[in-house]
Amino acid sequence: MKKLKMEYGSSVFVLPKDCLTAALRDAGEFNLKVLLTIAADESLRQDFDKCVASVCEQLDCTQTALARAMKFWSEHGVLQVVEPVTVRF
Repeated sequence: MKKLKMEYGSSVFVLPKDCLTAALRDAGEFNLKVLLTIAADESLRQDFDKCVASVCEQLDCTQTALARAMKFWSEHGVLQVVEPVTVRF
């Protein structure tokens, strides 16, 4: 029996296994590309609004297509859009 070994290199990212596994059948190639792109780049997750145009260019897609893919992952519990909270004293 052959075993597979992940080649992690210098960095890794983690995805929620149960939610992802449940969504894979319906995900499609584009949605997977969006998820992997976002998961692989910490700067995208920190200020996504600032990076939307570059992500669309990288994936050769419209902002509407990107929003649909993000909605797909959000609805499946893999991705959450978090709004910044401003605390005032």
